[in-house]
Amino acid sequence: PYSFGLRQNSGNDEIHPMHFTDKGIITSVRRHAETGGIVRAFTRAHGLHAGMVHGVTGKSKRGIYQAGNRVLLTWAARVAEQVGTFQ
Repeated sequence: PYSFGLRQNSGNDEIHPMHFTDKGIITSVRRHAETGGIVRAFTRAHGLHAGMVHGVTGKSKRGIYQAGNRVLLTWAARVAEQVGTFQ
């Protein structure tokens, strides 16, 4: 379910980008540290991805990051194997 760096595509290896923007549905949110959270989302083109969101428990973001919400996500990571961050 997760994409890790390389994927088989017609016999050729294709490198996944370490950032993308895609529409998706939030599947779960777990608290992480004081105000952050780990968000898992199922996106149209990239499947299931997890990412850190800073300030997810704050007043302005609390209603956005709830399971079942449709969102436009931007995911970025330094390397493809990391959890990455959603913006």
